[in-house]
Amino acid sequence: MNNREEILSVSNLTVEFDTQEGSIKAVDDVSVSLNRGEALAIVGESGSGKSVTSQAIIGTLPMPPGRISGGQIYFDGQNLLELAPAKRRAIAGARIAMISQDAQSALDSRFTVGYQIGEMFRHHRGWSWKKSRAAAIELLDKVRIPNAASRVNDYPHQFSGGMQQRAVIAAAISLEPDLLIADEPTTALDVTVQAEVMKLLHDLKAELGLSMILVTHDLAQAYETADRVSVMYAGRIVEHADRDQIFGAPAHPYTRGLFAATPRMDQGDTELVVIPGTTPNLAALPKGCAFAPRCSYRQDACVTERPQAVTLAKGHTSACFLASDVYALGSPFSKGALDKGQEGETP
Repeated sequence: MNNREEILSVSNLTVEFDTQEGSIKAVDDVSVSLNRGEALAIVGESGSGKSVTSQAIIGTLPMPPGRISGGQIYFDGQNLLELAPAKRRAIAGARIAMISQDAQSALDSRFTVGYQIGEMFRHHRGWSWKKSRAAAIELLDKVRIPNAASRVNDYPHQFSGGMQQRAVIAAAISLEPDLLIADEPTTALDVTVQAEVMKLLHDLKAELGLSMILVTHDLAQAYETADRVSVMYAGRIVEHADRDQIFGAPAHPYTRGLFAATPRMDQGDTELVVIPGTTPNLAALPKGCAFAPRCSYRQDACVTERPQAVTLAKGHTSACFLASDVYALGSPFSKGALDKGQEGETP
C-alpha cells in the first residue's frame, strides 16, 4: 500500500459460491480502501454482496460453499489471503472485529454476558478470570449498560434487544481493534434504540480512533456515520464517492433510486416510491448492466454491454453509461434536508 494512512486495501475481490444452479459470483471484482480513523458505508439492497464482502475481509466466509477466487485484501501492509490460518484468526480476533446483524445469535445463551466478553481477554491475552471479569464490567459501562457490575452476571435472555447489541459491541471493542466492521448493527431494533446504538458507535469511533466499515441499507445511517460511501448491486460496486458528493449528486440510477425509495419526513400521505422489479438472480445475470431491467434510464447499450466505472469528480466513480447525465441532475434532496438528516423531495 502506497498511502501511509491507509489501513485496508481490497483490490479486485471476487467471491464465488457453488450452488445447485452452478457457481455464482456473490462479490465480483470489488475494490475498496479505508484510511485510519475513517468510516466507509457499503449500502445496497439485500443480496447485493455487502455482507459477503465484509465476511471475506474478516475471514468468516463459509468455505465451502464459498471461496475467494480472485483479488487481494491488504490490512496494515499484510495480504490477509496469504497468511496461515492461525495468524489470520489472531488478526481477526484482536485487530479486526465485527458486530453482526443478530446480537441474539451472536451471544451464547448458555453463558453469562460477562463470561463471554471476558473470554476475549482470557483467550487472546491469557488474563485470569478475575482480571477479565473486571475488564468486562468496564466495557459494559463504556457501552452504557446501567448497573454494569451486577448485569455482568446476567445471561443474554435477561438483556433487552438493545442491551444485547451493546454487549456485542462491548465484545467487539474489547481488544481495541484497529478496524471495526458493523454489519447491519441495528437490525430488528426499534427506531429509538437504533438511534442510540448508532450514537454509541459514533462516540466509540471518535473515542478509540477506530476505522469503521458500516454495512447498511439505511441511507440515513450512512449519511450520519460515513466519510465515504460505496453502493453495491449484484455483487459489484456501481458507485463510490465521498459522502457529500454522493448525497449531493448521485451518478448512478440505482443510487438515485435508493434515495427516492427512502421514506421522508416531508412525504405526508404521498405513496412511497419503489424501484421496480427485484434484484437479479446471480446465477442468471443479464448480459449487460445488471440493473438495466429495473432502470428507467436504460438504453440499448445497457442491455448488451456491461458498463465500466468512469470518474466524474475527484474520488467519485459510477459504473453507468449515462453517469454524466445522471450526475448532472444534481441533488435528489430538498434544500437543507441533509443538514437536518431528513430526506427531501426527489425531482
